[in-house]
Amino acid sequence: MINNIKQQLTLGYRQKDIIILVRKKSEALEAAHALIDANLRVISSESLMLTNSPKVRLLVNLFVYLTDSRNEIAKAEILYNYLVYIKQSYSDLNAIFTDKLNSDKLFQEFMPAGFWGSNGNLNINILSGKSIYALTEDLIKMFGLGNSPDIYLLRFLDVIKKYSDENNSDVYGFTDWWQEHREESTIIVPEEEDAIRVMTIHKVKGLQSPVVYIPFANWDFTINPQSAYMWVSSNKTPFDFSQAYYVKSSPSLGNTYFSDDYLEEAALTILDNLNLLYVAFTRAEDKLFIGLPQKGKNSFNAGNLILDTLKNSAELNVNFNAESGSYDIGSVNYSGKFKEADTGTKAYKLNNLITSDFAEKILIKPEFDSFKPEDFSSLKNLKNRGSIIHKALSYVNEISDKETENVINRMISQGLINAEQKSEWKSELREILSDAELKKWFNSESKVMNEREIVLPDGKIYRPDRVILNSNSTIVLDYKSGIKLKDHETQIKLYGSILKEMGYKNIELYLYYITIKKILKVNIN
Repeated sequence: MINNIKQQLTLGYRQKDIIILVRKKSEALEAAHALIDANLRVISSESLMLTNSPKVRLLVNLFVYLTDSRNEIAKAEILYNYLVYIKQSYSDLNAIFTDKLNSDKLFQEFMPAGFWGSNGNLNINILSGKSIYALTEDLIKMFGLGNSPDIYLLRFLDVIKKYSDENNSDVYGFTDWWQEHREESTIIVPEEEDAIRVMTIHKVKGLQSPVVYIPFANWDFTINPQSAYMWVSSNKTPFDFSQAYYVKSSPSLGNTYFSDDYLEEAALTILDNLNLLYVAFTRAEDKLFIGLPQKGKNSFNAGNLILDTLKNSAELNVNFNAESGSYDIGSVNYSGKFKEADTGTKAYKLNNLITSDFAEKILIKPEFDSFKPEDFSSLKNLKNRGSIIHKALSYVNEISDKETENVINRMISQGLINAEQKSEWKSELREILSDAELKKWFNSESKVMNEREIVLPDGKIYRPDRVILNSNSTIVLDYKSGIKLKDHETQIKLYGSILKEMGYKNIELYLYYITIKKILKVNIN
């Protein structure tokens, strides 16, 4: 089938001009994988599940192993998918699935560089502190899974990203979630793409295509006794006791009191399958290719029905080659009536799966990058004293003992002060907030904005230390350490003019000098 499809493409047909019709989802999966392996694009509403990818299965089992190194099933699955499917370097399945009995020799030997630490145990840096997405990218690089573009891996990364956004970034949680939702995760390809469509016959009704393939035209016309159940009834004693019975279908029902219902169901099943055959045969606008895999000479199926019709029809038999079992009629050339239409959708081919180290993607600037911790117990010896008080005041919303306690504990947790300095800092903060004039700006009645950024149209950013919004005035308070400078007044005047342009009225400007504990009022003009 693959060679024939490629021949049609060379004749001038597009991939989107081709439909592959199948009866069952398992056949859709087989056809889709064959097309993907041949580097053909595929659109399928059937069973292109991520769990069918060895690379995805490898990653999922690596997640399981990293969270539970005693899971022998996960280790066997890792070896199987990695060595047999991905590297294609090992074929002894017995050795793979009995590796536990051999002290995990294969598992220790074939894992890639970086998987094991210098002590021979699992490299703890693989999992340490990483989100599920970052971990996945690291494993893709470590196991060489991204050397070529892979639609399954790309979609799997999308699924992980969506899970992280909606739930959490924890690998433990994802493995549990995946077990429950893995059947829902499939490859997504836009309908406008130039790609071959793989569909079940049930879903193709009403659609047509220039070229149609039916690679598995051998489905049974009879009721499947292994899986089908049916309702039956009888007016014969003792079965007339109930209106209906739910029984497993079997040809033997034709010789029972339920024969009428069984024969009716068998006839309807044959009719349904004939209708499917009719639908499949009438979807092609230009060319129809049918494959008839062998399925028992005596079974009543679509393939045998087609062959019997070709052999026994005087009209059709003329083009039937009994020796090769092939039937050819019509021209193999491209009719030329199907022209490319510009849908506005463009596809770009990736040469490899693009991943990068999470640490290289984003640079986080620490809030206290210039702060150097000091171990002096006395506040007067601290070089950072002014900066620490400045930060503490930005945390204060109101004056109370509870608020003071919370602010000091927050400073300790951030590493700005140590626990031994706690009592001294509490006294310092209480003394500052006891100032009568300063105190009025730390009440719960006003709306306060601490270190709130103001972004101007030209992109410049300003951040006043404290803006208090009262019903009839706007107070701007800026904290300064060290001696008085003219620049301090210039800066707070700029804050005032910006707020004035923003529509705030009755603006008052104040500088609080931490070291000398003095407040300076600045005229806005």
